[in-house]
Amino acid sequence: MRDKKDILFDNDGVLVETEAWYFRANVEILKTMGIALEEARYREIMINGQSAFYW
Repeated sequence: MRDKKDILFDNDGVLVETEAWYFRANVEILKTMGIALEEARYREIMINGQSAFYW
């Protein structure tokens, strides 16, 4: 067995841009609860360091 010596970190946007996928996932889950999430509201929530589930 090989010893692991390396750790790879991906701070969002460095290797993969996941923000659009994360937004879409939030929209889909909240939709199942009858909540519509607009992109402008989502950005406001994220800028304040909150969760889209903090309503």
